Amino acid sequence: MDERRSGIESLSVQGEIGSMARRTWNVIKGVWTEAGGGRSATGKCEAGSSAANAPGAVPGAARLSDRKRAAATIGRVLQLAQPEKKILALALASMLITTPMTLIMPAAVGQLLDVSVSADAVMSPLTVAGMLLGVFAVQGVFMSARDGLLAIAGERIAARLRTRTYAAILRQDMTFFDHSRTGELVNRLSSDVAVVQKALTNNVTSALRALGMALGGTGMMIHTCPKLAFVSLLVLPLGGALAVFIGRFLKRKQREVQDMLAATAQRAEECLTHMRLVRAFARERDEVHEYERLMLESREVSISIGIASALLGSVIHVAANVALAGVLGYGGTLVLSGEITVGRLTSFLLYSIYVGFNFGTLSTVYSDLMKAAGAAEKLFYLMDKKPDLPAYDSHAQLRRLENYQASIEFVDVGFAYPTRPDVTILNGLSVYVAPGQVLGLVGTSGSGKSTLMQLLTLLYQPTRGRVLLDGVDIQSLDPSWLRSEIGVVQQEAALFGCSIADNIRYGKPLASDAEVCLFLYIHVRRAFLLL
Repeated sequence: MDERRSGIESLSVQGEIGSMARRTWNVIKGVWTEAGGGRSATGKCEAGSSAANAPGAVPGAARLSDRKRAAATIGRVLQLAQPEKKILALALASMLITTPMTLIMPAAVGQLLDVSVSADAVMSPLTVAGMLLGVFAVQGVFMSARDGLLAIAGERIAARLRTRTYAAILRQDMTFFDHSRTGELVNRLSSDVAVVQKALTNNVTSALRALGMALGGTGMMIHTCPKLAFVSLLVLPLGGALAVFIGRFLKRKQREVQDMLAATAQRAEECLTHMRLVRAFARERDEVHEYERLMLESREVSISIGIASALLGSVIHVAANVALAGVLGYGGTLVLSGEITVGRLTSFLLYSIYVGFNFGTLSTVYSDLMKAAGAAEKLFYLMDKKPDLPAYDSHAQLRRLENYQASIEFVDVGFAYPTRPDVTILNGLSVYVAPGQVLGLVGTSGSGKSTLMQLLTLLYQPTRGRVLLDGVDIQSLDPSWLRSEIGVVQQEAALFGCSIADNIRYGKPLASDAEVCLFLYIHVRRAFLLL
């Protein structure tokens, strides 16, 4: 970095406090908008007002559509775990065993206190403690099994999702790659898949475990003391509603973060790929500054996500503590009046803590699921996108020519690249190449020499005219078969990260070792003769 102050460096304490307050206020306004209470720039209510179409306004229909899309996305995310249903079912069964064991603890503590203050010849404190040790030992075995099964399922799901996404990317035609950036696509395979993997394993099971503990704890609270249970559960609806609105805000912001991270990865990929050019023009400092700018943009949105998550946790925490304070005050009066014992009050307090903690876990899981929905939308877009040309794994019955003579004809062909539709590369080109004829194309750079080969191999479709092979329009042929029949030598050499032999076999995967050695011999001999 140069001598100027980096934007990523920390600010002063006063600056950080002011920045935090400003960001928190922006997050609160965003959550308020998600709740449907936002106002447009004119200060009028969005509902029933022309300001609903003002910049920044969120119409009710759009919010409803976004909710349906989020629900559909989460449904598809959960469907990704379908092949691992047996493993996940075993993990769920282990959880169903461990959850009741955990719920025994508060009741046992209350029983232990009551036994300690009363003379009971059958149940002593040591007996209760010994029983708890046995329960905890069995619980530990099942918890280990559950976590191990979840790890296996998670890695399988991630590998399958990455493979499907990669296959979907390779299925697209060249127009898609002209419009997409390599770094962005790589980021989808890494960052987005990791977010979805976490949602499908850790978050889903954490949600089920927390839900079981919350419902079980609530049931035990009602069983222990219905009056205290009513007081304790009064604040939960408000906390749940706020959690839903904050979750929607998180989902929207997570989509923005994933897009920004993709742009950052793309910039880094371009710079590292063209490092010689960057160094030749002494642009290292400028590249660092540009990368820093992109990181600052993504950092701001990521901070808003962190603040929203903190607000969500705080809401649940405050709600749980308010309920706990109410239980302590009202429960103390019930103990003094003799309606419940100290042990039952202690058990109820522990169940209250269990319920509050697990509702807090549910809020965290909900926010993570919303983040996963934002990341999954990009992955599902890639999986659902249909290429304009038949893909390599297309099941369509496409034609293959038998015993063809290999006559090639371009008939009144016109073409412009999809990324530059206003720049005509070919205009009314007609040419015929007889079988066995050797033809050389000569022209200035950009005149369309390489374009002809790309049209012949069906990398692109002509905007006008036809390309014929033995009088047959090549668009009716199987693209994979057609390309396998054409030998191509690229202008620029490309090497994959494998052995020399594997690189040579790339155009002919079934080539024998003898054929590879013959190719190397001819190539080296020709290079030696040209010296």
